[in-house]
Amino acid sequence: CFASMAGIENLAELGGQIRHRVLQWVGIPTCVGIAPTKTLAKFCNHLAKRYPDHFGGVVVWLDWNESVRLRALRSQGVDEIWGIGGRTAAKLAAQGIYTALDFVRADTATLRRRYGVTVERTQREMQGIACDGLHPEPQTRQNLVRSRSFGTCIETPEALQAAITHHISSGAEALRRDGLAASAVTVFLHTDFFREEAPQYHKSLSRNLAVPSADTVILNREAQNLLENVYRGGYLYKKCGIELHGLKPAGHVQTDLWQPEAVNPVMEAWDKINRRYGRGRLKLASELLADDWKMNRDRLSLCYTTRFADLLVV
Repeated sequence: CFASMAGIENLAELGGQIRHRVLQWVGIPTCVGIAPTKTLAKFCNHLAKRYPDHFGGVVVWLDWNESVRLRALRSQGVDEIWGIGGRTAAKLAAQGIYTALDFVRADTATLRRRYGVTVERTQREMQGIACDGLHPEPQTRQNLVRSRSFGTCIETPEALQAAITHHISSGAEALRRDGLAASAVTVFLHTDFFREEAPQYHKSLSRNLAVPSADTVILNREAQNLLENVYRGGYLYKKCGIELHGLKPAGHVQTDLWQPEAVNPVMEAWDKINRRYGRGRLKLASELLADDWKMNRDRLSLCYTTRFADLLVV
């Protein structure tokens, strides 16, 4: 989570108050990094996490003098920079760029030529030059994926049908909440790649919709047809999922001539009931075909702060 600290004084004190409040209200220990750019703030947050006793969970970049900043950059590997993955770090190491300080001091033109504008922006952000500001409004989704690994490998089509229905229901609900509609549906499944001795199979299939939709029933009908085509018997499946793509605002969809209503009142009622009485109160029947596809949740913590049934009794 990022926030602008412009015009605020006593940043270290404020960072400590943030940590205390989150711990008190949510029960999650956190650290705070404050700097002129988002990438530097993430770097400061990393330092605060790595050395909690030394910094007290809060690092403010501008509170340090130049020598301390250089020492901090020199102490961390280049792979600790937000946006530098393992593969890029290995390539940078081949150039003699091992630490964050090496990266900051590297030739910018060479970095851009070899790794593209994204790495160049990352370097400039580490130098204190803001290239990616805050985004108060979330960007519009382009696609939506729902998938889960199974608690145990399954082979029956009924279990896969139930899992696909569950994922479609969750995805369609998210689309309606954001006022979006999907233009295409993809279904994918695969076996356990880590069981090399077992037969392996992975497949995905997509289909465009005649009319973009966020209707659970319509999307599930298409998804089940796709599942029927990608399913092969004789395999132990470990994971399946769906992707809804080609998303566009529901109000800008050209509807079917024979179905003039853009918003299905049944889905509106569906969402109201689930919001009032709890998610999953209303389900499609195909989601009840099997339950052995669900992931293991034996060690799941109780929802002490969000569910009345899980409140602690003293």
